[in-house]
Amino acid sequence: MNKQLQMKKKSKWKVRYTVLFVLWLCWLFSFLDRMVITIALPYIGEDLNLTATAQGLLLSIFFAGYALFQIPGGMLSDKFGFRRVMSIAIVWWSIFTSLTGFILSYPLMLLIRFVFGLGEACLPGAAYKGIENAC
Repeated sequence: MNKQLQMKKKSKWKVRYTVLFVLWLCWLFSFLDRMVITIALPYIGEDLNLTATAQGLLLSIFFAGYALFQIPGGMLSDKFGFRRVMSIAIVWWSIFTSLTGFILSYPLMLLIRFVFGLGEACLPGAAYKGIENAC
């Protein structure tokens, strides 16, 4: 009986830290995904002939969508589980990250950045739910 308990503790440890490591990777890629636009923005502005104000709006519109959907993202994690919501969020923002490179007009870029923010906003709530389950 004691040996089974030890095996269960070791198994739980591995699962716990594996989940936390995967969550950390998700946060890392989320952060990188948000910050890479600041490096690309001068080139995007040059390609689309954008003023500094228009470039600032591109950054702000993402965070508007991000802020708008954080609470609903957490509620979705409570309802459907953090794994499902986090998986959908990662696929969502990966698609919109890829689409960003193909956009040739400013209004469409604004729309893509806003919807991109909506998808990435699900990560914090789902991650907190995952941490709660792992610990």
